Parts: sequence; C-alpha cells; structure tokens
Amino acid sequence: MTTADLSHGIHQGDNPFEFDGARDLLQPTHPELPHYSETMFFIAVNPQSGDSVFVHVGRQPGDLEMWWAQTIAVLADGRIVADRSFGRAPDDRGPATGNLRITCVEPLRKWHMTFDGAGELTNATEMATRVVGAGLAVRMSFHVEFSAAAPVCDFARILGSGAFDWANAHQEQNLWSKGQLRIGDETFDVTGVGFRDHSTGPRDFSKMGGDHFAFGGFPASRRTFHSLVAWSRETEDVAIRMFGLYENGIYEIIPHVEMTGLRDNVSAEPRTVDFAIRRPGDDAFRVTAEVINHFTITLGYPNENINGALLGRDDVLSSLAIVKFRWSDGESGAGLVIRDYRPSTLPSERSR
Repeated sequence: MTTADLSHGIHQGDNPFEFDGARDLLQPTHPELPHYSETMFFIAVNPQSGDSVFVHVGRQPGDLEMWWAQTIAVLADGRIVADRSFGRAPDDRGPATGNLRITCVEPLRKWHMTFDGAGELTNATEMATRVVGAGLAVRMSFHVEFSAAAPVCDFARILGSGAFDWANAHQEQNLWSKGQLRIGDETFDVTGVGFRDHSTGPRDFSKMGGDHFAFGGFPASRRTFHSLVAWSRETEDVAIRMFGLYENGIYEIIPHVEMTGLRDNVSAEPRTVDFAIRRPGDDAFRVTAEVINHFTITLGYPNENINGALLGRDDVLSSLAIVKFRWSDGESGAGLVIRDYRPSTLPSERSR
C-alpha cells in the first residue's frame, strides 16, 4: 500500500470521473496474475427500522469462473441470518450462485439483487467468536432494487491504482434501495439507503493493516457520503484518507477525515462512532453514528472470505455495524460502518 496524494476537489455532473459503464459488468479474468479476483458488495438498510441485508461476492481462488457469496440479513432486534453459497454466473450482467443473483440492469444507474435459500440463525456475539453459516437453517429470501443516489467514484482515478492492496481497480457508489426481506414467516422492509462497490485485480490481504470505512444516506435531503481511512500492516501509517460527499448535484472529495476505532469485535465498542471531517481552511464538521446491530466476517490470506471469526491466524476481522447517522445540522440518516483490524492490534479505540 502506497500513500495516496489526495487533494480537495469539487466535481459536477452525472459521471464526473468519466467512468466507463462497461466496467460495471463482470470483467475478463486474469488467472496468470497471482491472487487475481473480482469482488462486489451490496447493502440495503431501512433508515427507520434498521433492518438490512448485506451481500459480499467474489471469484473463487483456483476457479475464477466460480463465485462465492456471503449473504447476511441483519435485523434491528439482534438476530442475524448468515449464508455462504457458490455458483457460476450465466452472463456478464453480474455474479450468481445457486441461491443468489445480482443483475446490472443499467450500468451506472440500476441493479437488482435476489436470493432464495436459507441461512444459519445467529447473532453478533457468535459471529465475533466463531465461523458461522452451516448450522441450523431458517428460510431466507429477498428481492431488492437499487438506483443511483450519487455518481460512481473511481478510486483508481482519484488515488492511483497502486494506492490499495485489495485490487488494481476499485469503484464505489451510493444507492437508494427498494425491497423486502423474508426470514421464515416474517417480512422486513429494506427500502431506504444502499451502497455497492466493485474491485478487480490481485487481492492480497497479507500487507493490509486495517481500515475504517463507512457510507451513509440521508433520505430527506438526498445527501450521501462514503469514507475510507486505511493503513499498512508494517508501519500502521495511514496511506489513504478520503471523505466523499454528494449533495445538491455536487460531488466533493475531502482529503481529511478521522473516525473512532474499535475496542473489540464482540461488543463493537465504542458503539458511538464519531467522524471529524475538515476541509481546507479549517472548515470542519462532524457526523455521529450509533450502532444498531453488527456482525463479523474474516478477510483471510490471501483471499478467503468467511462468515464469522476465524481465530488463531491473526487474519483481518471485519467488524460491520448497521448504524443510524446524525449530521452536524441534525439530519438523521442510516448506513454502514466497517472497522477492519487484526486481533493482535486490538483494542485500538483511538481515532484514525
């Protein structure tokens, strides 16, 4: 991971980074490159209830035409349903397994995501202390439609392709979601805010120290943001610091943000997460997040993605929290906060 030289920027238009929509589709594979992969994640969160569905997919090491998928429903009442599936995509519109189908309906703008299967009924404590996904199962299904809430942010163009270790190319996009989740005989609305990312290239977590990531959406004002702070394993020096804000048709890149760290994966404490954002000239503002529910996944070396915590190897454990946000002007929103740490580095509550 190299240090990114990021400057403050104001961008306008539906596609300010001139992102090629063809890159939203599945990309050609490169098995000749060590640890090559292609990954995506999607999430939908209901801002009122806090109920959500999260999907993380990628190409399987050793067989790049096969996809793995982590499908996790996270409910505000503390329940979590987690599944891990494998399969092959029928076309280039998006990944698929036997249970899951992700479809790019219109590049840069619209996606569909469906799942029909089952998962292990679990909770945050179990996911932070063991591997989950193959226990007693409950029925789970959903259909979610996503539409663009902000332009695609092309990280390779902004930061340079050598700035991160998880891919050569990486893009992110804030979304609006519309859909329903069914667990057993219960139905949950996951209409509200959403997010996606898409990465291609060699994916190797061995050099990664950790990172803080977040996205948020504010339906009343239509404001959205996403944020990333990442540091190296060797030095713990911060290599990436970026806050992307979209409101009133303007996409603003702010090069300074700090976010509260993590005490442990089991409690997800501190459960109040503060963001300090500063524009040039000491124009500063704050955003606060309150954890609703959380779950853990393991980012194993070189590229194994596991539901729950695989302990004993000091792999990166990703603590993902569904949160409610409060902007500095008092507006409420919702989204996701991710705090990625190796167990040997915890506790680490300090802001980075």
